[in-house]
Amino acid sequence: MQRLYYRVNGRSLTEYQDWRDLFEPLEIIFDGDSEKEQYWDMFLRAFKLRTSDPGHIKRETFYKRTGIPRSEIDWALWRDIMGYRSRK
Repeated sequence: MQRLYYRVNGRSLTEYQDWRDLFEPLEIIFDGDSEKEQYWDMFLRAFKLRTSDPGHIKRETFYKRTGIPRSEIDWALWRDIMGYRSRK
């Protein structure tokens, strides 16, 4: 998992644990380590990379391939990791 994060994150492990914390509740639906790694990579490309970044994939692709609904994403944690302020 670190290897994939390292590759997607531009050769850095900065915020690795934050992203694992965001993905971990979702991974229970995957069968085996290879499927978890496949969707971890897809998750990072959909949620960590910006649309203009090389390798970015659409979130809709992630949702369709995994069957995970948008409502299962911890958006408050995602905003914290990405540095966005919550609107109140």
